Amino acid sequence: MWRGGYGMTEEERWQLKQFVLLCEKIKKCRYYAHLRAHKFTFTALGSVKPQTHDAIHYDEDEFRSFLTLFRKLIANRQPTCIFKVLKIVGRCNEYDRPDCREIKKYLKEAERHGSMGIESISVNEQSENERKEYTPKDIVDTLFNADIFHTDKKRQSDLEAIKRFKPQAQVALVLYALKVVLNATKLANKLEFRLGADAVVVADNGRKYHKNECLRSTRRTYLHKRDAINKGYRACKRCKP
Repeated sequence: MWRGGYGMTEEERWQLKQFVLLCEKIKKCRYYAHLRAHKFTFTALGSVKPQTHDAIHYDEDEFRSFLTLFRKLIANRQPTCIFKVLKIVGRCNEYDRPDCREIKKYLKEAERHGSMGIESISVNEQSENERKEYTPKDIVDTLFNADIFHTDKKRQSDLEAIKRFKPQAQVALVLYALKVVLNATKLANKLEFRLGADAVVVADNGRKYHKNECLRSTRRTYLHKRDAINKGYRACKRCKP
């Protein structure tokens, strides 16, 4: 049984495992592999700058398969939502909190705009003086709710507007998706080790190693069990890691 307080609940542990599995599926997705092969430059924190604004040619079924997985990363109601995962990770380990806050801030900014004007599109409405801005998050929400997963009548005008600017909208969507997925897979790689059978935790001022759920301190370091033993840590007699 997982303890309360600083430890994770069974439900939260399940959430993190599902998040890791989701990221593995996305990395194997053919559309995502196609994006990674496109002419993009990857920089710190997973920020992405296109070397070309040309339309990206893709298979429609592969695109929809990717969006089905991507939706689980960003939808608030999904247990694998990256923002929910960041909240769990930041709460359970004090040393992870700065990184979690930085990633959350970065992704929230990516939802609204980016470093390039192409990452949001402006569409004329009734006249040249009336324009509506579509951020990357708006484009994704419109595709999800007016086309791919739902047919919301209220969003059809938005869908038509975005389709008129398909190349620009596509680049905006791709850049946003890549930023989210790159940060998600980086986080998943870290969690994959921590959730493994050989991972143990030690407190800053302790001399014993524990199972994750046993240690209540949030000032913790994750180690391979073999490394903990080699460093002179003793096994906790309570949790018997």
